Amino acid sequence: MSGELGSGGPEPLDRILRDPEALRALEKLVDVAVKLDRSGLLDLASALAEGRILRELLEAALTGGGLRILDSLSEAVKELGEVVDTVLEEARPVGVMGLIRALGDPEVQRGLGRLIALLKALGRLRLEEILRGGGAQPRG
Repeated sequence: MSGELGSGGPEPLDRILRDPEALRALEKLVDVAVKLDRSGLLDLASALAEGRILRELLEAALTGGGLRILDSLSEAVKELGEVVDTVLEEARPVGVMGLIRALGDPEVQRGLGRLIALLKALGRLRLEEILRGGGAQPRG
């Protein structure tokens, strides 16, 4: 841009409208804002900036059985971390044929079933409702 907005002279809007570089930057900014709004990320950014998400998580954690849930979750995360460490140490590269053979393993089938169920549940969540305080409601 050719000058600072707060440096006297013409009104800032008039200066932007006369500066092609500033206009292009403003158009890009508006395009980005529209895309963020359509995707719901603008609401997320707003909620983060206002501290709503953290406040709601803390309220949920500190009321009712929230502390018990946090303890259980902490233990589950610890156990999961130990499992992941073990798996990563034992993992070997697998090709297409190895993948096909692995799909016959009942443990792999159970793991894939759980992963698919988790993905479906995540797909049903309405992130925008959660961010607005409506709770984790699945889509109808």
